[in-house]
Amino acid sequence: MRGENGSLSVAYCSENLTQEIQAKAKAAYAKAKIFYISVVFWLILAPDVSVVSSSVSGHEGGNVSVQCFYRSRYHSLKQWCRYKDQSCYTVNDTSQNPSVQISDDVRNRSFTVLTTGLRLSDSGWFWCSAREAMNPVHLNVTEAEPGSVITDTSTEE
Repeated sequence: MRGENGSLSVAYCSENLTQEIQAKAKAAYAKAKIFYISVVFWLILAPDVSVVSSSVSGHEGGNVSVQCFYRSRYHSLKQWCRYKDQSCYTVNDTSQNPSVQISDDVRNRSFTVLTTGLRLSDSGWFWCSAREAMNPVHLNVTEAEPGSVITDTSTEE
């Protein structure tokens, strides 16, 4: 808009610019508010124990690895348990079964369970646990691939 002397009306431009800035600020605030609410809900609803994959598969004689994450307040007792016989392997003591190894990464609040020398009988439900919190994992062991050599790692007689 031009004023009486042909100059641009600063008031008109200023008002439009102010409205545009206010609209953008409101939109940015709304996005930030949604992000903040999302983060808060995630922190509240995040499971105490989680796994990378709730289902893992391996071939007979092979190995599988399961990574379990836990919240910081659950750092003390971490276990890998088998549903079928209710047996558990503790992070600090896997001596009951040499084919189960558990390594703890305290800094990243995770532990990794490595099961070696898989047998068909290893198939079934397990869970990662940290104190009373747990997350189920299904292990499926399939027959060895043709031509592979299976070594018996069991200590049973």
